[in-house]
Amino acid sequence: MLTVGCKSQSLTLDGKRRVMVPAQFREGESQGPWRFYIGHEKDPCLYLHTEEHHKVYVERLRRMFGDAHPDERDALRAIVGSWAKVTTDGQGRLTLQPEHVSKAELESEVTIVAGHDRMEIWNPAQYSARREEALDEAWEKLESHRIEYRDELEASHSDRSGDRGEGDGPAE
Repeated sequence: MLTVGCKSQSLTLDGKRRVMVPAQFREGESQGPWRFYIGHEKDPCLYLHTEEHHKVYVERLRRMFGDAHPDERDALRAIVGSWAKVTTDGQGRLTLQPEHVSKAELESEVTIVAGHDRMEIWNPAQYSARREEALDEAWEKLESHRIEYRDELEASHSDRSGDRGEGDGPAE
């Protein structure tokens, strides 16, 4: 399982569609090759799962979609079938399939983001725009929570001040 915090790194996608998997994103102390599963979901990027995480991911999908209805089986088949097992070469590079490069609109520069349970490969312009949008929304949400928190503190302070009553102060 990936244990790195959310980190990003800009890299080059060479003419053979190869990209280096940064050392801090590779598992274990071995010299490779490293195996991953690569696929996509709704975001305009590629996801890389370790073999261990991919097993957990597929099992979660199986529980979510079930097997009772043909539409559920079709959905599961479509999602799981969009992933491919990939192995790094001796230099730690992955060769991306043309359909994956196309899906993520990758060009010569890519941004790799790692965190939580996967790595993501982004077109840098799309990642930057998505990140800015997410930060704006996060700051707005954080600010609304600060306002709520201040209101709670003020109410709590008022309640404590009101508990003393008017005549509870020092006698004159």
